[in-house]
Amino acid sequence: MGIPFPIMRYNNQVPNGLGIIPFSVCNAVKSDLIVLCMYYEGYKSKYFDEISQQGLYRFGTPIQFFNIANASITPDFSSDVAKIKYIDLNSRHVMDGIHDMDIPEDAHLFNAIDDESIKSTYKAIYNNLVNNVHYVK
Repeated sequence: MGIPFPIMRYNNQVPNGLGIIPFSVCNAVKSDLIVLCMYYEGYKSKYFDEISQQGLYRFGTPIQFFNIANASITPDFSSDVAKIKYIDLNSRHVMDGIHDMDIPEDAHLFNAIDDESIKSTYKAIYNNLVNNVHYVK
């Protein structure tokens, strides 16, 4: 099931709905895993750990799969209304950036535009689901 909208605010000027819709849906429907779509940036290992923990505490499932999009964002303060500008990026640039990131052992980063990245992610999701079966007695 895909749930649109951001999971948290961007900053005080761009609240992004405060993540209320994803929070409500994930508390109504138990998820086996979460794939979080994120914009491209030079993330550190600690950031993925914190986002994964937020997934566990807010949505009931730790976030292990991160789609790093072919877009970066930058705040636009050129007017009285705070906005976000999106910058399109080349998929190869994004994949090179993913390979350079400090990634926690239990996190899987991928780019949905890159074929090899998608194939390895399918396998990782399949293995996660097969090994994450809960039996009810």
